[in-house]
Amino acid sequence: MAQASDHQLKKYLHEAQAAMFLFQMIEEALKSHITYAHEAIQLSLPPGVVFRSSPTEYENASLERLLTLFSKVTLNNMLVAQLRQLPELRNYCYVSDDNVPFRGRMRSFSEVCNVLAATL
Repeated sequence: MAQASDHQLKKYLHEAQAAMFLFQMIEEALKSHITYAHEAIQLSLPPGVVFRSSPTEYENASLERLLTLFSKVTLNNMLVAQLRQLPELRNYCYVSDDNVPFRGRMRSFSEVCNVLAATL
């Protein structure tokens, strides 16, 4: 097997970072929505009713856990169903053309965008 050149390695790392950035932004948006929803719940509680939540509870949560929390604070079931497809799409980034995980090249940024656009 041929050794990758520095240029190829840099290109690969750039593509990997760009592809994964999309998923990190979605995770941050989920965290923000959950935080705002929990703050609204806290402010609207009648006296004597307790609701304890802290962003530290989910700041390092997996995408799957964030989706579970998000599904509890939104009425948009269609969006939740679409978002539940994200872990599989994220993992798609790491599958080679012969569908063997972690072998071959990482999916390119444009490929991931095309799959996301077609799915969501």
